[in-house]
Amino acid sequence: MIPRIIFFILFVTAQLCVQAQLSAPASNRLEQKINDSWSYLPSSIIDPVDLPKDMSSWEAVSLPHTWNQWDVVDPVPGYRRSAGWYSR
Repeated sequence: MIPRIIFFILFVTAQLCVQAQLSAPASNRLEQKINDSWSYLPSSIIDPVDLPKDMSSWEAVSLPHTWNQWDVVDPVPGYRRSAGWYSR
């Protein structure tokens, strides 16, 4: 009997949460997509001042980005373990 009561309480609570989400008024916040127009540089440079200003050496990417996507199929054993930089 007690497990049924607990299940009922949880079910009602979940339903109330869903209803509260659906009936909430629209907010005045601004939504911006930040996934596009990124550049990636696989480099172990520590100081951002030392990064190349010429963007031709940077790879154009969008987020989410997988910097090690080719490690499984490339002929070099192991995988890349160094730093990288993103810029927008």
